[in-house]
Amino acid sequence: MIVAAPSAGITNAWQAAEFDMSDDFSNTPKNALENFLFVAESNQIILFNWKEKSLLQKEIVFQSNSIHGIRIDVSQNKVLFFGGKSIRIYTISFYSDKWLISITEEFNLDDWIHDIQWIAQEPNVENSFAAISAHNCFTIWNLEDRKTDVFQSSENCILYSGNIICKVSNALVVAVGTVFKEIILWSPNSLSESNGRKLPLQNLTGHQGVIFSITYNTSLKLLSSTSDDRSVRLWKVCSDSVLNDESLEFWQKANIENIHVLFAHESRVWMSAILENCILSIGEDSNLCFWDLNGKLLNKKKCHKNGSIWCLETCKTSKIEDDKNEEMIKYIAFTGGSDGGVYMWDVENAFACGLVSQISLHFRDTSSRSDFPRIISLLTDQMSGQLMVTTDKGWLSLYNIELQNWSDIFYDNSFASYCVPSISFNSVFLALGNIYGELALLSLKDQSDKRKFKKLKIHEGKICSLHWVNKTSDYLLSCGIKGQMINPSMTHQYIHGDNGVTDIQEHQSLIYSAGRDGKIQLYAMCDNNLNLLHTIKVSHDLEWIGKMLFYNEDLLLLGFHTKDFMVWSTQLESSIMAVECGGGHRSWDFYLSEDGVATFAAIKKKDVIFSKENLQHVLNKSILKAGISGQEFCHVCYLFTKDCNPEDSMSVVACGGEDNALRIIGLINKMGKKHKILSLCNLSGHLSSIRAISKFKLVGENSYLVVSVGGRSQMMIWKITNDIYVQGQQLASYILSDLGKVTKHPIKGYKTIQVDPQTRLMDVSICISEKHELSSGKYMISTACSDSYFRIYTFDINTRELSLCYNLYHGEHCILKLSQVLITNYSNKNVIFVTGATDGNIKFVSHKSFKNHQSGINALDVKFISGSNWLIGSAGDDNALTLSLLNLVTFSSRDIKCDEIYSGYVYNAHASQITGIKILDENIVVTASIDQRINFWTWNFTEDQLIVDLLLSKISLIPDIAHLDAWQNEISKEWTLLVCGQGLESFTFTVEEIQNCDLKKD
Repeated sequence: MIVAAPSAGITNAWQAAEFDMSDDFSNTPKNALENFLFVAESNQIILFNWKEKSLLQKEIVFQSNSIHGIRIDVSQNKVLFFGGKSIRIYTISFYSDKWLISITEEFNLDDWIHDIQWIAQEPNVENSFAAISAHNCFTIWNLEDRKTDVFQSSENCILYSGNIICKVSNALVVAVGTVFKEIILWSPNSLSESNGRKLPLQNLTGHQGVIFSITYNTSLKLLSSTSDDRSVRLWKVCSDSVLNDESLEFWQKANIENIHVLFAHESRVWMSAILENCILSIGEDSNLCFWDLNGKLLNKKKCHKNGSIWCLETCKTSKIEDDKNEEMIKYIAFTGGSDGGVYMWDVENAFACGLVSQISLHFRDTSSRSDFPRIISLLTDQMSGQLMVTTDKGWLSLYNIELQNWSDIFYDNSFASYCVPSISFNSVFLALGNIYGELALLSLKDQSDKRKFKKLKIHEGKICSLHWVNKTSDYLLSCGIKGQMINPSMTHQYIHGDNGVTDIQEHQSLIYSAGRDGKIQLYAMCDNNLNLLHTIKVSHDLEWIGKMLFYNEDLLLLGFHTKDFMVWSTQLESSIMAVECGGGHRSWDFYLSEDGVATFAAIKKKDVIFSKENLQHVLNKSILKAGISGQEFCHVCYLFTKDCNPEDSMSVVACGGEDNALRIIGLINKMGKKHKILSLCNLSGHLSSIRAISKFKLVGENSYLVVSVGGRSQMMIWKITNDIYVQGQQLASYILSDLGKVTKHPIKGYKTIQVDPQTRLMDVSICISEKHELSSGKYMISTACSDSYFRIYTFDINTRELSLCYNLYHGEHCILKLSQVLITNYSNKNVIFVTGATDGNIKFVSHKSFKNHQSGINALDVKFISGSNWLIGSAGDDNALTLSLLNLVTFSSRDIKCDEIYSGYVYNAHASQITGIKILDENIVVTASIDQRINFWTWNFTEDQLIVDLLLSKISLIPDIAHLDAWQNEISKEWTLLVCGQGLESFTFTVEEIQNCDLKKD
């Protein structure tokens, strides 16, 4: 298993559980248990040591059900997993090779389980747990004698959520959320009606939607609920009883009042957690919200790559004391989401986020009261903790953030009103330019009251900008108003639109440029030319990129969104810092120290504002398991295998989907070990979702031509290079009109056309035309379109021109799938295209068609058998699998004979529509379906028919499987199967293992 996204549903398909240690549990290594984090990924459990960021164990718990909850009994050293109707119990072992050892097989309750809790230990209820199920049924299960006691509430309705908030055997209390937007508290120990059903203890109303979760904090006597109405409601529990909340009397006499309604989420809210100093909530909008206990929003973090956040868990790590000698609790929060990632968050650090300090200039005399700051800069390294300001009167002042005092270091009236500063690397030297073309050089290391400086006349007019060329501060580049940089070797115009370029940097032999269009351009030097590789388009949350900062393996983007300054992490694909400053039209600066402390300073309303935030945790410690994409994958395409070392290899795969990005990922396969996933590069540019990807090996190069198509009639052509680093270069981007015309922008050279937003490119194929030689650089790209047209284009890789050469109306049916057959004989070399449409017909373009399905064809594959025989496999919406053996003979490009020799049908190959098919060697075909099953079929010929038999069926963890691809390692002869949908999942196997019904999951 590489990475799996959760399935959608009422309950959480992800659940993380962290050990809550008690002082009396001393029979096991306490320090080891405190570091354990259980993460459920569909039907398997992953055990992490979260402090060391190490994977301890993977264990498949259920055969087919996803794990929805994890409950740990620390006193008995047991952990219980539940999901659907299934339950399984493990013990935690410290003296064997495996941490988790199963002590029960999978067993079922009679109803869908919402919550399970271990019952507080008493002599008469040892090894017992309680469960609340979807039909408002309460079950007590004893593991020793396998006895169950079942209780039914008088409110006979379907539940959307449930939580057992009191676990004492004689005072069990459950809070449930109904379809009627109501929270009901009831107990199996309370009074009963005449029919034996239990009366409710409390009825809470107020939500305008169904309730997804209910959480209770015993120490604060607070109850929180989350709902479809995008709110979190906080309830205060008070009682007239002298007993505590572990008694039934407390809840019978309780008065529960709604004290706060929390609105900040933009979509459904899945879950919340009540801590001793704050409240956390997660939802479908990918936001993690931090609230104080009074209902005030403290902070909001967007995470998991715009995917839904499915689960939340917290861990108490330490107690610290602040300056007021008050006890504070430090928490770490864990979140898991639909991107397949698990992230850690420092809750305490969230309280300090966004705090802005405001200071005014110091007054030297009465005349300085009219002075104000113009330019602000932050000093670095040994001078860090100080900010530098040039004023309107010509003063240069330093402000010490720690000591909170001002000091003047320079004054010259010629630098009044206009001054351009530039600080060298490590804040060693300072250069100042003025409107008269004069340059002043100062040493910032000089701490004396009378700093020495040099003043030079270098321009006739004003100095526009100053730049230190290298880190040794040997050269300074000055730019004047006459544009004296003549005879440029190359020019790139309008690379960031009309608003201009804001930053240019070099990193790992690549050139990065940023602009106010919210994009990053990557360039590489080749034959003394600067070639554009591709464009990085960040979220709409960052409209204006001002600077770039490389930190470890992350690229941080500094910019603005409306009135907020933001630090955007391209690795996390989210904002990690936000400060309200008024917008980007002001002087500002940012500094990130080596230990991760970030400082932002700006000028606002003639005052200086600054904000400090510790980003060490989010930059260095936040990723426990990296995510890939928060949206659904629609297509995967294997590119090539890259050798990392003698024992390891990496399969490079292109995948695309609903997030509009073409992602190049690597599957590292270590000998005898599981796969590891690695994100190599993300290529943006698509305006809508990517529907299909195709590749072709470039002649004489270690590169591949990749074509991706999707919505908005858009086709993008890329060059993926297999080098030390896998690089992606955008060659062309086209939007194809319904007539296939392609035009160019009359001014800027951008390719645009008349857009028909209703037309989608459903599938694509690329090959060399029989009319062109391999060295000509011309490729034939065929597309299947939703407007019922089959189109063929010719792409010239040298001129990067695309021209329409074939346009065929397929009929009044959307073409879903496309494949190609390359037929070679003594005198002819022809490419025949095979299409599958919503009418269920498999059609050879301009030739014969076969009615193989009742409805749409979602999967199509073609494989050469022998001589002129080809095997075509298809599957679709009718759940059927069809294999046809065809004899294809070409006499010319227009004269092709096509005869069906044999055909085999499996009418109910899957329980729902089939979305992927691949014909392997040795008479094996693999199919994948939305029913989350991967089926392996064997086919053989008899005298008059083709027999198709099911060989092996395997359950996949991926909901809504959209596509599959498979490839074979040439050395080990091992196959890798990759399926995509709401996530990615890989399997490795050999043909012998499939024949022996032994399939390994990574």
